[in-house]
Amino acid sequence: RCYSYYVPVSYAPLMARSHRILFDDAGWGFTDAGTDSFDVEEHVDRILNVVGSGAQHRTLFNDLMRHISAVFKGEAFASQPNFVVDTGCGDGSLLIHVYEHIKEHTPRGKVLDEFPLTMVGVDLNEEPRVTAAVNLSKQGVPHVVVSGDVGKPAEIMAALKKKKVDPSRT
Repeated sequence: RCYSYYVPVSYAPLMARSHRILFDDAGWGFTDAGTDSFDVEEHVDRILNVVGSGAQHRTLFNDLMRHISAVFKGEAFASQPNFVVDTGCGDGSLLIHVYEHIKEHTPRGKVLDEFPLTMVGVDLNEEPRVTAAVNLSKQGVPHVVVSGDVGKPAEIMAALKKKKVDPSRT
């Protein structure tokens, strides 16, 4: 239950500077954020935000799993996706949940050796990408993690192609 406080508390740096933002520097904390791998977001504690978001989203995953089951039902495995992509992957919780669901509850899960499935995490910020990669690795989930901005889909597509992720198989 305490995770529900993580997301709002993660914005404490922003709230602490609300006077400055309103009256002096409206762009504080956002100027050029995420344009350089060495940039640090000032407006949010990203790790706290990612952990809190991942925990909150678990409750939404159940509805999504019905749709995932529909995609991976049946035995036409060659026509099913080879990749599942999550843009804004955060800590990788959704990708882990989807992979485990497919593995345990669909016919595809019984033939992952013959028809492998790779989970693909996309996130603009380095901390969530690292966290996602670590979490996916710990769970033994085949994965690729790339940098990408959900607002720039062409760049995401290019990054996926560089990692040999075929968009037509997602």
